Amino acid sequence: QQCSIATPRDALGPFFQDNVPHKDGNVCDPDVQGVPIAISGFVKLLDSCAPVAGATLHLWQADSSGQYDDNHNHDTTVCRSIVTTNKDGSWAFKTIMPANYQGRPRHIHFRVASIGILNLTSQMYFRDDPTCDTRACLGGRTMLQLNKQVSPHTATLPDIIVSPDPNAVMDDDKDDQDETDEEEGNETIVTIPLDGAKTKLNSKAK
Repeated sequence: QQCSIATPRDALGPFFQDNVPHKDGNVCDPDVQGVPIAISGFVKLLDSCAPVAGATLHLWQADSSGQYDDNHNHDTTVCRSIVTTNKDGSWAFKTIMPANYQGRPRHIHFRVASIGILNLTSQMYFRDDPTCDTRACLGGRTMLQLNKQVSPHTATLPDIIVSPDPNAVMDDDKDDQDETDEEEGNETIVTIPLDGAKTKLNSKAK
């Protein structure tokens, strides 16, 4: 278990779009043409290797012609989606092979967000892409090696290692605070991720 180094960050880029839908594990719309691929992996915590369950994984990419749906129209999310990590930190999605554009290596953007961690934005690259050298592709830390003997082609991303949020309230501390709030009748505000966005829930202690 190699969890001693966090996954390197990469550029968010100009095409990130929040509040995109889950698509049952698919990134691109059904009518988008391209070579089908299936990617899987895990999100784990730095040092402890503990699985990060319930994290939101934003995904966005160019299509097979190198074009993004970049109009920020939430009604058209052609190659964008969200998946959620399972109890063991695992995730999986299906998509198409993105094209190179403007001399850039093929890549898939991802952003991991959850309570208790520092959000991470990075990119997945493809090992057999000749335009992807170690300097341009994060030293191979987020490299995909596709198995092209199967359809769709499959690959497992090296574990996404995220850092804990030093400002997060730990479970034990939260329990103590909840008891104090209940005794004093304080209003508790809990922040939770909802499809990648942050929503505040106000609740009066009874």
